[in-house]
Amino acid sequence: MTLEFAHPWCLALLALLPAIAWLRGRAGNTAAVRYSSAALLRAVARPARTRPGKMRLFLELLGILLLILALARPRIEKGESYDKSKGIDIVMVLDLSGSMDTRDFTMDGEKVTRLNALRKVIREFVDRRPKDRIGIVGFAAKPYLVSPLTLDHAFAMETLDEARTSGGTAVGSAMLAAGHMLKESDGASKIQVLVSDGLSNTGLPPLDCAKAIAAEGIRVYPIEILERDQPAGDIEKNLMHQIATITRGQFFRATDADALRSIYARIEALEKSFFREKRFRTYHELFPWPAIAALLALVGEMLLGHTIWLRLP
Repeated sequence: MTLEFAHPWCLALLALLPAIAWLRGRAGNTAAVRYSSAALLRAVARPARTRPGKMRLFLELLGILLLILALARPRIEKGESYDKSKGIDIVMVLDLSGSMDTRDFTMDGEKVTRLNALRKVIREFVDRRPKDRIGIVGFAAKPYLVSPLTLDHAFAMETLDEARTSGGTAVGSAMLAAGHMLKESDGASKIQVLVSDGLSNTGLPPLDCAKAIAAEGIRVYPIEILERDQPAGDIEKNLMHQIATITRGQFFRATDADALRSIYARIEALEKSFFREKRFRTYHELFPWPAIAALLALVGEMLLGHTIWLRLP
């Protein structure tokens, strides 16, 4: 712990104390009463004593000294504190239809399902973005909440591991559900990472939903998972490409785990977490103690000077 003063320039006022002590302690004019005889006053006047006068002067100077110290604001540093920074709010909109159980991706030399590969890549992506809030919306025939927007990434990943697949592919409804989650957020940027390996076959029209969330300033990065030998088709008519265009995002295709990992790395580069982290020091303020002591000293000097240390000329 380090003692310091918030306003050290106030300590320059201490130079006035010697001058005050000299002015208050110097010899004054001899007290006199214009009266033919002072005998009538001797009965009420006390014998002159030097110690009370010195004590009154001491209390007065002590009070002024303590007031100056209080003005200088002595304090002890407690440490540094940080404000809550605003990163990017990201909602993973993940296809959990039955086709995601297809075991045609290779990771670490072994065949895995598309969903398990996606889980691993998302975990790596999330681990590199500790300042961003992550949410997860899963969808099959209907969208459902896997994890709300949170900085507790371990919780989000645990709930994703527990998610199971079912039938149907409601792309539009899932995007809109994720959009409602992001609408109320105060993140510096709001994005959706949409992953699907099939065409939307139920729920709300995806392009109408894309227009609705684009109006809220939400970008969508659609990732289409294809089989290695599956024909890509006309990209301009591709639903996922159109969603990216409407929401000012970027469209990607993945045919294996390496491509999926590369795509998430590109999204990470596109959506950097520009945030300001204000740092400030916190202190334990000590100025009330000298201020209270000064008040006691000055009030004590005044009371004693008008009672037991009262002097008459």
